[in-house]
Amino acid sequence: MKRRHLTRTLCLLLLAGLVQTPLLMADNELAGERDLTRVRKKVEALRAWQLTEVLNLDEETSSRLFPAMRQADQERWKIEARNRELVREISRSLAGPGPDPQRIDTILDELQSNRRELVRSEERHLERVRQILSPEDTARYLMFQIRFQREIKRKAAQAFRDRRQQGDDEGQMIRDRLEERDHEGAGSGGSDSGGSGGGDGGGSSGRGGKGR
Repeated sequence: MKRRHLTRTLCLLLLAGLVQTPLLMADNELAGERDLTRVRKKVEALRAWQLTEVLNLDEETSSRLFPAMRQADQERWKIEARNRELVREISRSLAGPGPDPQRIDTILDELQSNRRELVRSEERHLERVRQILSPEDTARYLMFQIRFQREIKRKAAQAFRDRRQQGDDEGQMIRDRLEERDHEGAGSGGSDSGGSGGGDGGGSSGRGGKGR
């Protein structure tokens, strides 16, 4: 459960543009990608719903705008997926006994090229949007995207804070229980010792009375 929560949080960060090539994906890379896809679809649906209200989109405009948005998303996601593969390869290479400088240099070239392609993809998308929307609505579209990304970032940051607080609370509960157990053990040992001493004392007294 915690692994999935962390994966979804990282997906939100990715969508918000905070983490372009997350290294803290789930241990199972395929499962991590599936989680990423599910979260993206939810965010995409939320964005479309809010954008429809903000721009008061009619059916004809929506039928042109949303496919253009999905195309831009898919172009970006494809590049980001490749970047994650490249970063994982670099990580494995650096962790090994003999990293290959030539291969690492090739990967860095591809990462740099992918960054430029992301910029070109956004430029193409903006051109398509300007062909669909009026100048005023294009400006509103860009402002909406900024606000939407900011809200995603805020929610992702809050999710991280909540998770950290949950971890701190659970850790404190464990420490409290250990302390309680230690105290109970110490109290139990003292009681047994005292009870044993009292019984011996009582027996001695009785034997002394008998002797008299």
